[in-house]
Amino acid sequence: MGSFGNSENCADAYYHIKISEMGPAVFGADSFQWVKMSVWSDHFSDKEYLFHTILYLLSIVKKALGLGEGHPAFNFYSLPFIAVFMSVYIIAAIKLKAQGPILLSLACFFSTPTFLNRMMMMRPHMLSIILMTGMIILLYYGFSGSLKRRIFLPLVFVLSFIYGLAYSNPHFIIATTLAFCLAAYIKDSQRTVFLPLLLSAGGVLAALVLHPQFPSTFINWKIQCIDVMLHTLSRESHIQTGLELHRPGWKWICINGLVFLTAIYNIVLYALLVKKAGFQKLSIEGTALLIMTVMWLGASFIVMRSIEYLSPVTFLCTGVLIRDKRLADIKLTKSIFADNMKMLLFSVTGLASVLSIWINIDRPTNRVYAPEKLALWMKHANIESGTLIANVNWSDFPVLFHTMPQYRYISGLDPVFSWKKNPEGMEKIEQFRRGLITMTPEELGRITGASYAYARNSDLFRKNGFTVLYDGKDGALVKLPSLAKKLEQSTDSKSN
Repeated sequence: MGSFGNSENCADAYYHIKISEMGPAVFGADSFQWVKMSVWSDHFSDKEYLFHTILYLLSIVKKALGLGEGHPAFNFYSLPFIAVFMSVYIIAAIKLKAQGPILLSLACFFSTPTFLNRMMMMRPHMLSIILMTGMIILLYYGFSGSLKRRIFLPLVFVLSFIYGLAYSNPHFIIATTLAFCLAAYIKDSQRTVFLPLLLSAGGVLAALVLHPQFPSTFINWKIQCIDVMLHTLSRESHIQTGLELHRPGWKWICINGLVFLTAIYNIVLYALLVKKAGFQKLSIEGTALLIMTVMWLGASFIVMRSIEYLSPVTFLCTGVLIRDKRLADIKLTKSIFADNMKMLLFSVTGLASVLSIWINIDRPTNRVYAPEKLALWMKHANIESGTLIANVNWSDFPVLFHTMPQYRYISGLDPVFSWKKNPEGMEKIEQFRRGLITMTPEELGRITGASYAYARNSDLFRKNGFTVLYDGKDGALVKLPSLAKKLEQSTDSKSN
């Protein structure tokens, strides 16, 4: 069974698949012993508990179908999420009576290279986008009056609760509800419209409290949602978080230009509609989606991965605003809205989709190589299970964990969790990894307490005088001086 795109070219996917296949006994435990120099080793809470539960159930189905282990091939896991997202998004466009729902759905999925790339990753944001789209549908029916409040309000709480168990940034769903509440307030000026917002916040809070790993949920939420961003935005921090959390460059913005142009188009169109007809003739959902578009547009200029939400919200907003224009029979200048606007949008979307698909074609240079040969070498070298290995680059943890779960590592997924556990030690390891300082094998061993160290490239070790035991395409391994032997030698010298 082959794999397409980035479903297995994304390193983090290896962690999500492995921990879910291990089952609730692992991702529901109070500690995660696979990362020794991390907050998780003492206070673990699965930030994506529901996501991993779904993957665990899918793994049972996979085994029942006799697909076995073998090559990762994460298509079996990612395809259902892609199918559900596309279905929910098309349903949202149809239910909101957006113009050209199929075209909007194709534009959302295919015309933005980074969004297409991220939707092919087997990661929890896929479930997050599905639930957020579902919340948009629910809020539309609730604020339009089609759904009775005694049904609508509890559903807002329940869906927010589910989202709180599914994603590491649970407050995103509150932001979605806030956008609809603000839109309703702009139109009706009644404070009672903010009741869904309180219930949404209450649902997320209940999820964090009733989570099986409470109270560690609040510790990890604070690190994930506050400390990580502070380190990402700080110019003084040596802790380098994932590149997806960094500010985009102009090249990235140009490559994903269609979604940014569409967002700007929405803002201009909305301003013209308000000028011509006022807020009263515009729908609550049109204003809400515009607020969300502006919010995620701004966020995308600060953090690249915000485009995960900008793309679906922006194109849906376009369809709803054009619907509002037609329903209100608002006439605008021909130069802005020519008769062939729909054909122009179709043509631009088609060209952007071709570019997007070409950029995301599976290439050998993009692939993540699991250290399978290293695992075989370590087995032949009789390296015992439970041995602690210092993965100098924290982002190597997922593939190491997936391929060699019998060993232990120092850091995983995000360096800030390790920095909170050992600030001084993690600062030095990050500076060493980035080539800012030199480090001896003895010093690395003393900081980490590990018996071995791993890096994807042996150059880092060789430049610092390490003796490389294994050097291959899947990484390099070195032996670190034993702390026990050093302590014995120190004791002997004192006694003499």
